[in-house]
Amino acid sequence: MREILFKAKRLDNGEWVEGYYIGPIGVLDVHEICDVHDITGPRVEVDPSTVCEYTGLTDKNGKKIFEGDIIRWTNWKGEQKEAPVCYDPEWNRFCVWLNGAESMGVNKHLSTGGIEIIGSIHDGEGGD
Repeated sequence: MREILFKAKRLDNGEWVEGYYIGPIGVLDVHEICDVHDITGPRVEVDPSTVCEYTGLTDKNGKKIFEGDIIRWTNWKGEQKEAPVCYDPEWNRFCVWLNGAESMGVNKHLSTGGIEIIGSIHDGEGGD
């Protein structure tokens, strides 16, 4: 079973924080991340447009892969590819879109040389 985890940018300083996501409750439009080891502990308010879910995978450097991360991989033809990770509700999976039309699932079989995170769509890093 994969770990359910989220990351988002803090509202107070723009730094990334990981943990459990707590969305708006009732009339309160507050988005927060709390520590996965102590859900009753302190919470950090986050920018809801940056909330990203953990895919359950790590890249070749051991870094957790979240939706919104821009990844680089080598396909079975030996070609290097780059694309942001997103969620595909039709196939109920995390994926990358190739040429805007073809969706490939993000999993250990995506790459022959390992997947590497090169940036985030929320930071404007990596990708072309």
